[in-house]
Amino acid sequence: MNTLKTIYDKIGKTKLAKHEVELTLIDDFRKLLSTATSDYKEFNDAYTKFNDFKKLVIFFGEKYAGHEGELETLYGQLRKTSKEIGLDFNSTKEGKDALRLAGSGDPKIIKSLINKIKSI
Repeated sequence: MNTLKTIYDKIGKTKLAKHEVELTLIDDFRKLLSTATSDYKEFNDAYTKFNDFKKLVIFFGEKYAGHEGELETLYGQLRKTSKEIGLDFNSTKEGKDALRLAGSGDPKIIKSLINKIKSI
């Protein structure tokens, strides 16, 4: 009879341990699933914001780069006209602003960046 009791005790403990492991596994799974679901939502929110921002960057970049030819033409005409009357257009506020803009915002570079952004 002692042997039978020992066997039942071992079987009972084994089943209980198995159930405890299963409960731990489902708890771990639920926690991980909750975290993964939250992370996925955050990813989707960030991706939406990124796409919206990407559209803005492309829009304003193309808008800015679209002024390239007209600015160059008018700048050239003003330099020529100023020179004819003995003035240096580059020493005026507008001339300095144009040179500063050309130095920091080269439309060719902006167009290149827009193409890279579009490929993302």
